Amino acid sequence: MLSFNIFAQNDSIVIDSTSLNQIVFDSAANQEILVGFCNKEGLRNFPEITESFNKEYENYETYTEFLIQYRDSLLKFKIIIVMGTWCGDSRREVPRFYKIMDELNIPEDNITLICVDRSKKAGIIDLEDYYVELVPTFIFMKGNVELGRIIEAPSETLEADIGQIISH
Repeated sequence: MLSFNIFAQNDSIVIDSTSLNQIVFDSAANQEILVGFCNKEGLRNFPEITESFNKEYENYETYTEFLIQYRDSLLKFKIIIVMGTWCGDSRREVPRFYKIMDELNIPEDNITLICVDRSKKAGIIDLEDYYVELVPTFIFMKGNVELGRIIEAPSETLEADIGQIISH
């Protein structure tokens, strides 16, 4: 069994491994998409985005030296990512975000990845309290308090936006 936290609501959900990285067919887009709880490995292995994930991850030049000063603070955060495997912005920003987290050695346990369909539904997961209108949305939580979010694309760079959120 795998355990995931919905950090903002402080609820714990236990799911079995068959519920992770669920693939559904999106008839409107005529393609398969991931829905519900996912993880980085699931994205990497999902045929619809494997190539773009790996390309963005490998080619992104991080500025982790900027964030290294915030690493200890970042470890105290839980980050919820809401993305769509059908979304170009998600396909670009999420692999880049994971590369930054990997270079900073932030455990994947600090990150909850939720994939949605085009109507921003995530299967059985209720996202109503998160007010997600655009994807990807990166929500930075400290305890049960949201301290900031990056919506769709960073204002400056992912590193600069993360630094601004966690330094307040």
